[in-house]
Amino acid sequence: MNAASSNARKQLGIRGEQLAADFFTEKGYQIIARNWTCRFGELDLVIRRGNMIRIIEVKTRRTRPGPWTTHETVSATKLARIGEAAARFFSAHPELPDDAHYDVFTVTFVGDAPPVCAWLEDFE
Repeated sequence: MNAASSNARKQLGIRGEQLAADFFTEKGYQIIARNWTCRFGELDLVIRRGNMIRIIEVKTRRTRPGPWTTHETVSATKLARIGEAAARFFSAHPELPDDAHYDVFTVTFVGDAPPVCAWLEDFE
């Protein structure tokens, strides 16, 4: 992958994460963390509403429209990394309830059409 395509892919991911953050904010969630990293991986979004914590994996792509299925978005390896990173996140934030839901938020850009977004809840 060349530098230009790598930068374009990164910008696409940033756009997708911003759309996800806006979506959840509009739903009444508070953004606790964005792109939180540790040696085990990254948590794209950690959000909260009341005592409910959600770990959101944001997947963004430029392909066919329509919702994705969970198996298309998160491999078992990625799920394990998210779990490890989440455990470290909660260790670093003992003030938060540690019972979290793990979700995927997908964003698909197709041409000039508005992005197609889907929220896949509880993908464990």
